[in-house]
Amino acid sequence: AVVSTQSTGRTLSSYSLSNSRPLIDAIVSGKGTISSIESKCAELRSDTAHKEDIRKKELAASLVTEQPTLARTFELNTEIGASSWLSAKPYKWLGFELSKQEFTDGIAMRYGFTIPDLPSLCQCGRPNSADHALSC
Repeated sequence: AVVSTQSTGRTLSSYSLSNSRPLIDAIVSGKGTISSIESKCAELRSDTAHKEDIRKKELAASLVTEQPTLARTFELNTEIGASSWLSAKPYKWLGFELSKQEFTDGIAMRYGFTIPDLPSLCQCGRPNSADHALSC
């Protein structure tokens, strides 16, 4: 099943609007106390996290049955810190600078694409793939 980002965005937006309406009304009317507003905010954060967790589990379950390789890619990409290399400052003295080819290969690996210009055979004689190239 292909996940529509447009549909997901509309769903999350409607959750946000419906969940935050009572909070907005309390603030605008001046009838909410600080503690009741803070309590509502905590409730909204918890509810949002719960719904996001359910969505991720549903997506992962559908991927596992339909596309197991893509499911593993999704699992790895959603781990904490998995995308930090994308926002790291490219300090050459720390070794954080990537060439255009390294960045392109990293993006291809991140999203499960075939790495462009990867030889079909490794120097060891075995069929080559991103996984093999990283471990050979």
